[in-house]
Amino acid sequence: MNLSLIEKPYSARLENRLSVLESFYEQLLTAKNDKIFFRIISDNVLPLIQKSPQIKLLYEQWTNECTAFEQRLQNAKATAFRVLKKIFNDIHAQLKKADYSNNPEIVARINIIESFISMELPFRNFRYFQNVANQLKIFFHQILKLDEQFDFKSSAKVEKIKKNPFQKPIGYAKDFIILRYAFDSAIQELTDLEQMISWKDPVKPWVAFSKLLKAERAWNSQRKDFETNGLVEEYVEWKDMESLKIGPTSEKVLFFVRERYLGYIQILFNEIMIHHECSSSPLSTVAQKEEKTPPIQAVSLNYEHDELTIRLVGPKNDYIEKINIHKFSEISSPKDMFKNLCNKSVSEVYDCESGGGTVAKHLDDVKFPCIFRDLFIHRISIHKVALKVNPIVVSEISKNEANLLFKEIDRLRNKNQKVSKKKNKPKRTSK
Repeated sequence: MNLSLIEKPYSARLENRLSVLESFYEQLLTAKNDKIFFRIISDNVLPLIQKSPQIKLLYEQWTNECTAFEQRLQNAKATAFRVLKKIFNDIHAQLKKADYSNNPEIVARINIIESFISMELPFRNFRYFQNVANQLKIFFHQILKLDEQFDFKSSAKVEKIKKNPFQKPIGYAKDFIILRYAFDSAIQELTDLEQMISWKDPVKPWVAFSKLLKAERAWNSQRKDFETNGLVEEYVEWKDMESLKIGPTSEKVLFFVRERYLGYIQILFNEIMIHHECSSSPLSTVAQKEEKTPPIQAVSLNYEHDELTIRLVGPKNDYIEKINIHKFSEISSPKDMFKNLCNKSVSEVYDCESGGGTVAKHLDDVKFPCIFRDLFIHRISIHKVALKVNPIVVSEISKNEANLLFKEIDRLRNKNQKVSKKKNKPKRTSK
């Protein structure tokens, strides 16, 4: 991260407003080592955010969003565990009746899966559920190697492979392919939640705030805090922080990377500045500062003439502007997904499996903005997607979401203007 690029803007924006916060930010930029850096975050920055009257509304909002996410995550984990356990128990019971459980490979796999199922709640993190799902997939293939007629009922969708006599077998099961597992949607829900709180790319301010909470907890905890309550993930994070307190070591830091946390601080400070700029008037954002520009009331997602666009609508449904997101080529694989989504009703599901690719890949291919994904898109599974809402009504989303939405609109507008200028720039002719 180039610190010279971020030092000046924040110094200027914080001037005469939150001088204490500015001071801590300067100290973070110039901290001599990681120990000092995280001590400032834990002992100064986070307490200031928690106690400052100027930031109270933001702090409450971030706290509520963290709590809501944690509840959603716990519910998703409980659902995934229940689904995985039921599928395993059902298949295991079938094997006992069919007397396949005497097979050494099957017995070994059953023992592995049972060891996972018996693990206590603190050990059930995201990787745990991935491992259980992968073990079940291997288990299903082992069963099909013994008996291609095995009835998986609703646990998996198995299809015979149509091939000519000269075609070599595909994979290690020769005449079938498993198209779908009953636990796919539960694992996809956990995957989506894991991406929301990724250490690498926190999109929303509350995610960055949650990372500061993790750093503060790890900084102020002791080994004995984890010996009786079984907080496995927190213990791993604490060990990571302890290595920073000791000083430079040969061990690689897993979580508390200094550059990463500077990015989190930037996100929060930027949000605090926007909050103070907007506090005197409702939704007064960069996109709506000019008096001549009518306020944006709604944003709709549209597909027409092989272009994915957004339309901005003002008061009384007055049309303001159309902004391009992506121009599709004739062979573009995401084209069908967006075309169908924009032509379907809200919550109507589109399955992109037959066209190749996944929902995530199609979104990435067109560089579909993160705030648009959060507001427009509901990913049901790897291949299934629906619109949450269309159009987005600005008054029905949070102030922070509106600010992020308008910033993205400005970015797209500026990008399109640059492309237009480049196209219209006269070409040089040689003399």
